[in-house]
Amino acid sequence: MGEALLINPMDENEMAEALEAALTMPHDVQQKKMRLMQKRLRDYDVLNWVNDFLIQLNDVKSDQEAQHTKFLTGEAQQVIVKDYRQAGTRSLLLDYDGTLVPFARHPREAQPGANCCNS
Repeated sequence: MGEALLINPMDENEMAEALEAALTMPHDVQQKKMRLMQKRLRDYDVLNWVNDFLIQLNDVKSDQEAQHTKFLTGEAQQVIVKDYRQAGTRSLLLDYDGTLVPFARHPREAQPGANCCNS
């Protein structure tokens, strides 16, 4: 609500300044701000708020799903292996911690599993 006097409730000086500003604000400005805030509350009722909240929640879920790890399909893996074998020069750039093995608190704990290096 842009019409409200925003404060940090933990800041006593800011609270005092906002109270003074509110008490010394011209009456017509107070009325205008109050009308605008009441209109916003009338128009943006609990149903609208819940609808917006659920849309945003769904957007978060969609974002999470888009960022979820995607594994190679057998077909894609075969194409990569075929292209690699046919390449004149080859380079493999691997990210170890978190990709080939799960993240570990200490580097010595980040050990590859048996199937990691035997493919």
